[in-house]
This record gives sequence, C-alpha cells and structure tokens, in this order.
Amino acid sequence: MEQISCLKRWTGREIATCESCGMPLARDEDAGTEADGSRSAIYCTYCYRDGGFTEPGLTREEAVGRYAPMMAENLGMPPAKAEEMVRQYLLTLPRWRE
Repeated sequence: MEQISCLKRWTGREIATCESCGMPLARDEDAGTEADGSRSAIYCTYCYRDGGFTEPGLTREEAVGRYAPMMAENLGMPPAKAEEMVRQYLLTLPRWRE
C-alpha cells in the first residue's frame, strides 16, 4: 500500500484518484464527465463518461484481469504479483468495496 500511496503524491500535495481504477486525476482532462458535461471529481475519463460508467457490467475480477497486465509491464513485476496488488488495491476503492 505504501507504493500505491506514493502514486497519490504530486509535488508534495495529494492528488485525487479515480474511485474505480485508481488513476491519478492530476489534470482536468483526466477526469470523466457528468451527464451535464461537467468534470467528475471522483472518476477518470476511462471509467466514466456522460454520467455513467464506460463499462457498467465490469466485475472486480475482470478489472483485475485488465489492470494487472498494465501494472506488471509498467513496473516490471511478475504478473501474479501485479494481480495480487491490483486485487488488494481495488478493495480500497469505493466502486469495488463489498
């Protein structure tokens, strides 16, 4: 979790992250959009557009399968380690809490 919290820091300040995938919302264009066209304060553009999830039927395990390979590649870690880290991290995000 310490590595993940480092992702939230940007020049010494906390950055909001997507409550679905955890992507930092560092720039306006990173934010998704509400139905009225305004920027979402809690979801990224990949997860949320026009007031709804881009993949409303996506399950937590499907999300693990989608995000873990990117994490493994970007951080140079074994896929199984990335899967476990993503699985644990998703449980901290509001969209995936049980």
